[in-house]
Amino acid sequence: MTIAAAYSAANPQPSVYIFGDSISDTGRLKKITLGIVPPEPYWNGRFSSGPVWTEYFSLLQGTQLRNYAVGAAVTATSKLKLFGFLPLTIPSTKDQINQYIIDNPNTPPGFFDIAVLEIGGNDIMTVLPDVVENKVNIEEFAESLSNAVISQCQLLKTAGFKTIFVTNAPPMQYVPLMAMENRASIAGAISKSYNAKLASKLPSWGSQRNIRVGLLDFDTFVTNALSSDVSRTLGIMDTSSSCIGGNSLNLFTSRNHAEALIRFLVDIKGTLLCSNPSTNFFWDPIHPGERVHRLFGFYASEFANSLRASNYSSLFLPTQANLKALISAHQLGQMAPKPARI
Repeated sequence: MTIAAAYSAANPQPSVYIFGDSISDTGRLKKITLGIVPPEPYWNGRFSSGPVWTEYFSLLQGTQLRNYAVGAAVTATSKLKLFGFLPLTIPSTKDQINQYIIDNPNTPPGFFDIAVLEIGGNDIMTVLPDVVENKVNIEEFAESLSNAVISQCQLLKTAGFKTIFVTNAPPMQYVPLMAMENRASIAGAISKSYNAKLASKLPSWGSQRNIRVGLLDFDTFVTNALSSDVSRTLGIMDTSSSCIGGNSLNLFTSRNHAEALIRFLVDIKGTLLCSNPSTNFFWDPIHPGERVHRLFGFYASEFANSLRASNYSSLFLPTQANLKALISAHQLGQMAPKPARI
């Protein structure tokens, strides 16, 4: 064996393991549903018009991408029926983590491997009808969801991960779907409460366990990326409407959000509602478009680099100034490449 081969065997390329929902899914739900969801014009099984943020993050970090994320996932297992009669189980993020453990019984994560837990948005949309009807208290829900996420971080730590990144929930008040049914205010209140509790609990949990834990601030990222200054620099022309649409009624009336989401996607109108999908902030009424994904991937990578370099003392945050600097430095104000390239 050559010296180079011996070094390669002893130091395999690190991996980034993704556990999450449709924001991170690179085709698993498409595979589970036998190629049905998401349909065209969604790009290659992604819930967007192009590659998603995890692909850029992995490329920038120089890692292999091991993606367990599944569209429509929540923190607990969802059972539903596709087309009303075909049984379908959507693996929760807890299921995804347990599947990773099953897949790697004798191979713990490498020291430089990264686990990413991206979840919360679907949990919020699932509980929204009950909050509207005063059947669920916002603070109690936020407490329960944040506890579930911390519990899943513990699963990742027990599995051997030394670096864990967790995304918070997006600012739900800006998601077009919420505006369609005049629920932006209450959806925003739920995400704000959950994010506050997660931000309080995560650093405390991580500091007691001798591992590196970082909060990827999706909430602040989206808020600042939507600002006119950043969105113009990114080449975004529309920050409020979606590029494709469909019947959103079931998303608000069903108590099974995963089933309602899949029904919505199956019935999606294939005709584009915008002239250039690349310049829309939102691809559909829920998910961001390709340029937004790429920018989030670059931000996440810079955040990871700053965490390693500074050990929490000088983190790269998604301020408007930092996002504009990323766009300018890496020429991100253009159509995203397909497949992802850096």
